[in-house]
Amino acid sequence: MIVRSFPAERSSLAAIRRMVREAARALDLSETSTADVVLAASEASANAVVHSGATEVRVTWLTYGDCLEISVHDNGVYARRVTSGPASEGGRGLQVIMALMDEVSVHEGTAAHPGTTVMMMKCRGA
Repeated sequence: MIVRSFPAERSSLAAIRRMVREAARALDLSETSTADVVLAASEASANAVVHSGATEVRVTWLTYGDCLEISVHDNGVYARRVTSGPASEGGRGLQVIMALMDEVSVHEGTAAHPGTTVMMMKCRGA
């Protein structure tokens, strides 16, 4: 298991992508799967940094046989965004994550119980 915490700042996103890329390569994922995992983790992390009001983002990486699980957890409040068509800016991060990963779940933080977790799973050969 790999667990790293980062300040919830835009400048942390490059370090998060680097960490995820290195972990994916260590698992010997294909270049395509590695790119998918890096983009999905980057989207989840960017959502935490930009929309949650968090001060910290924690990235956890676990492997199970041919599968890996990445969790991105923040200490903020989930900011549900609604997109209204092709002209709207942003708001499609979860759609991108769901398209790239084999399994995705979101536990939404609230004002009463802060802390949102996005869990993403990718398996080799899936």
